[in-house]
Amino acid sequence: MFQKVRKVLMILLAGMVLLFSILYLILGRFYYLEYQDTMFSRSTDGENTVYIAKVDGAAAVLTVESDGTVIYRWGDTVYGPYAPGEEPPESQDPHAPTAGDIRRFSAAPEPDHHRGEPWLWAIGTLFAAIAGLGIWFFHPFLLCRMSFWVEDPEAVEPTPQALISQAMVTFTFFVMSIPFYILGLRVWPI
Repeated sequence: MFQKVRKVLMILLAGMVLLFSILYLILGRFYYLEYQDTMFSRSTDGENTVYIAKVDGAAAVLTVESDGTVIYRWGDTVYGPYAPGEEPPESQDPHAPTAGDIRRFSAAPEPDHHRGEPWLWAIGTLFAAIAGLGIWFFHPFLLCRMSFWVEDPEAVEPTPQALISQAMVTFTFFVMSIPFYILGLRVWPI
């Protein structure tokens, strides 16, 4: 019975490591630029650079043309076009770009954030590997721990408390790996 459970747990653990590794490889290729407390993804449309996001529930598209002209569309409202260095008209709208925003975007800046932090993935994988070793070598680890309490650990039957405590150590490392994987998938500054 324990052998089947052990195999199932190892398959689930390997599947989790594989899933998060694939997510890191896929999502780690996306880069973002922070503007208006939102992460805009960058793409190109011909010679134009386009930044896209959702701001306050509405689609936001910031287009930088090849000559540096900036056009910002938030929902149905269009701001611009603004030539590089041009001062925008005074606006009470919090979504209207400022003169500093226009200067910043007229240079078509590179993204400054990305998804997937490799060191957090490595820590999550390390904890998952420790959990895997704890599952695979459950009995030898249990005997090693029991050797501190009894003279001949193989001659005695482990108590339920010893079995549970050994399983909890392994389970703890498994659970600790999950937050590191998830935290690492957040958007991080470059």
